[in-house]
Amino acid sequence: MPAEPFDPTFFEKDPLFWPIAAAARSFADCPAWPPVTEYGTRIAHTAPVRFREQAPRPRGRRRRRAPVGPRDLYDGRIIEEGWVPTRSASWHDFLNMLVWATFPAAKWQLHRRQHRAQSSRLAALAGHAGTVAALPNARTREQDALALLDEGGALIVCRDGSAADVRRALAERRTADARALLHSGAAHAVIFGHALYESLVLHREDGWGAALVAAHDGEPGRDPQSLVRAADQILAAELTADGTFQSPDALVRLDLAIIRP
Repeated sequence: MPAEPFDPTFFEKDPLFWPIAAAARSFADCPAWPPVTEYGTRIAHTAPVRFREQAPRPRGRRRRRAPVGPRDLYDGRIIEEGWVPTRSASWHDFLNMLVWATFPAAKWQLHRRQHRAQSSRLAALAGHAGTVAALPNARTREQDALALLDEGGALIVCRDGSAADVRRALAERRTADARALLHSGAAHAVIFGHALYESLVLHREDGWGAALVAAHDGEPGRDPQSLVRAADQILAAELTADGTFQSPDALVRLDLAIIRP
C-alpha cells in the first residue's frame, strides 16, 4: 500500500493541532516525506531520544522467533538504548516524533513505566534465562491504561478547583456542561496521543480520546507554550507517582467535538 502523501502544512488545517504546531513547523519546508534521519536533527533540541528507521518485516514464510528480553522490545529500545524504532513515510510514527518533541518528559516517563511493567512480567516468565520464547498474549490493566494514554490520550488542565466538575461532566456524558467548562477558561484540553493526531491528519470524523483530568496549582497560562509545558510537567509527575494508571478507569472519555473552538 503506498504511503499517504506528506503535507508540510497539515498543522494549519485544524485548530486541534495547536500543541504540536511548534514542532511541526520544523518540517514546514519539506515538499515530501523527510527521511527518518532528519527527525532527530530537526527537533534534537527538544526530544531526549533518537529516531532510527525500523526495517520492514520480511514477507512470506514466518521465521522462527528468537528469544527476547525486555531490551529487545519497543520500550526497551527507548529506555535502555535511547532510540525510537520509527517507520519511514508513516503519519503515525511522524506524529509520535512530534509528540516526543512537544512532551519530552511525559513521553519518557510513559515509556519508562511501560518498560518497567513489561520487564516485571517477562522476569516472572523467564526465570534465570532472562529471555522468553514468546511474549504474554494479553497486557495487564496498567499496560492497557498506559497504551491508551500514549495512543489516544489527552490532558485536561483545570484551575480554581474545577477538576471534579469537569471529570463528573465528562463521565456522565453531560456534553453541554463539559463544553461550557472547557470554553470558560476554567479548564484547557491538550491532546497528547499521536493516534488522535493521526485521525485528524487523515480527516476521519471527530472521534474520542481518553483524558486525564488534573488540577494545576495556579494559572498555567493561556499562551500555547505555557499550556504545553504545564501539561508535560503534570503528565510526567502523574506517571512517576505511586498507584497511578493502574487501569483505563483512570481516564475518562473525551469527545473531540467538545473541545473544538
